[in-house]
Amino acid sequence: MRKAALTALGALSLTLSASASGWAEPAKPTPLAVIPAGNAVIGAAVYVADLERSLKFYRDTLGMRVLMQFAPSGPSVSASGGGAAAARPDTVLSFGAGPSDPMLMLLSDRNPAGPRKIEHAFGFARVVLRMGDLDALAAKIRANGFVPGEIHGAHGSFRVMMATDPDGYTVEIIEQKPAS
Repeated sequence: MRKAALTALGALSLTLSASASGWAEPAKPTPLAVIPAGNAVIGAAVYVADLERSLKFYRDTLGMRVLMQFAPSGPSVSASGGGAAAARPDTVLSFGAGPSDPMLMLLSDRNPAGPRKIEHAFGFARVVLRMGDLDALAAKIRANGFVPGEIHGAHGSFRVMMATDPDGYTVEIIEQKPAS
């Protein structure tokens, strides 16, 4: 064990001394031809305390589609008869129509005593969506009982608005203005 640690330390010192500045060269980006076809980030998953309230925000207000809902199976569900856990399904939402489109998963807390309060910790910043017509969307967010943030210009042809979903997650909504 000690010999392996010394060998690793020796390799690190050779790497550091090989560079004139004392630091290893930064990694080169992977060429696109090397990245396997079909690899992609397909979405994010967040826990929600009240699925219906979250659906009112994401589906009814923002216009996302429910692609699927599923409840767990297994010993914890079978032992309780499935009732409480099955009544709190996970839900997959998307603006697209299929599994290859980016999606957002709303995960239900299946705690037998009921959903716990969502606590936000350092690490997760926000969900980012691209949508059209932020002015109309801000009005729709207000009409559905939620509070939109101010719309700001950003990076030339983009406008940005922040909103907060029912569980306190920040949702950044970006609109790209058409080219003039």
